[in-house]
Amino acid sequence: MSLKEFQILQELGEGAYSKVYKIKRIADQQEYALKKVRLQSLSDKEKQNALNEVRILASVRHANVIQYKEAFLEEQSQILCIVMEYADDGDLFQKIIECQKKGVLMSEKEIWNILIQIVKGLKALHDMKIYHRDLKSANVFMNSDGTVKLGDMNVSKVAKKILLYTQTGTPYYASPEVWKDQPYDSKSDIWSLGCVLYEMTTLKPPFRAEDMSGLYKKVVKGYYPKIPTIYSQDLSNIIRALLQVQPHLRPSCDKILQLQAIVNRLDDKILIEEEGAKLLLQTIRVPRNMHYLTDRLPKPNYNPIRMTKVDKYQFIQTLAVQKQNLENVEDNHSINIDFLPRLNKKIDESQENSVISKNNKKIDDSQLDPYQNNSTKNNQINYIYNPQVKKIARISNKQSKVDPLKQPKKLDIEGEPKPLIIKSTKHGTEERTPLLPLLPGIKKEPQKIEEEQLKRIKQTEELIQQLKERQQKQRRKQKLRNLDN
Repeated sequence: MSLKEFQILQELGEGAYSKVYKIKRIADQQEYALKKVRLQSLSDKEKQNALNEVRILASVRHANVIQYKEAFLEEQSQILCIVMEYADDGDLFQKIIECQKKGVLMSEKEIWNILIQIVKGLKALHDMKIYHRDLKSANVFMNSDGTVKLGDMNVSKVAKKILLYTQTGTPYYASPEVWKDQPYDSKSDIWSLGCVLYEMTTLKPPFRAEDMSGLYKKVVKGYYPKIPTIYSQDLSNIIRALLQVQPHLRPSCDKILQLQAIVNRLDDKILIEEEGAKLLLQTIRVPRNMHYLTDRLPKPNYNPIRMTKVDKYQFIQTLAVQKQNLENVEDNHSINIDFLPRLNKKIDESQENSVISKNNKKIDDSQLDPYQNNSTKNNQINYIYNPQVKKIARISNKQSKVDPLKQPKKLDIEGEPKPLIIKSTKHGTEERTPLLPLLPGIKKEPQKIEEEQLKRIKQTEELIQQLKERQQKQRRKQKLRNLDN
């Protein structure tokens, strides 16, 4: 395995320590993408991230995820070469820029097609407990045949303890919990998905500001402008569901695919990969002697994924079974998050809670799907994956009696809860502002991570000690009472 087996056609892009090329493999005359990573310029952690990308790419075999072909080390130059599937129509960010230049919006049909395929690819990662952590329009790759694939797994992470703490990703797409340095899970990717979906409708991210402080304030509040009225209410409702400030209010990938708005727009036959054992490869460690690195890398795999056609109603019924199995796990997970200590509070708690209570009410499936068919098939499916569940609501004394004169004025924002009304379509021109240059990614020093972990441990130990002291006091009082009697 060496670069001699490939012909470099053109350079596709360049990063800080890597370059991506379009290449042709001499053996089969097929086009692929080659990523060259200069290991000598990387720190130990960055080297591990590069190998982690190889591990995840080789583990996930899905039609909507960029496929791994092979990887090897060029010993003389100390360059890690990763051969991947090539997307012949660029990425989603390039398409958005083209629409900006032409002054046109993307068609709703195309947006739904891209959304559904992103969700399917993201579901394949989440099913293996892999969090993408850098989902953005530039990492969504397009093909001329209409297929969409997720890529760039350099900062993706395998969750061993469900919750993650390290900050990463692009600020425009980062979730509120990542901004606030709180533990996060797969729902952080769902927030990023909402940002990508919003960007497809307006050609710009939902949250923008001139500096990091202003961007932080907008993200944690969850306020964003409305999407153009040419798009359906279904699209607006899904964006609102994905961009919920509270993570447990956002739907999972399985729930998104089961929404009636999505079901109505699925193709009659869905191509899915052949069922097989989904095994996550072991962690690839950086050897002291780089001569042995190639032997540790996954073996080449140029075999295409075997695809089978499945009827969409059969596909939905399969998801419904998976949903029932995962709901209990997700409910327990959301309860645990609520009781974890918060880290680095940057805004007042009272303001934060008021924003969440006003703008982040949970949206059920019936609100997301105002247009339901009366056909028997759809009614049966609605019964399967939209079962009636008893809702438990916490109502305070303040909420029970509300003075209409003291109610705050409703803002003209998408996050504000309001009845679903079908508005008339209005065509018009509006001022378009170009996208701001991407802000630098948020990175966290290892020392800070260790300090915060120690703080959390100390907080837990103090709480345990306080509980023990209270129990001892109660026992002493009880003994005294018994002696008096």
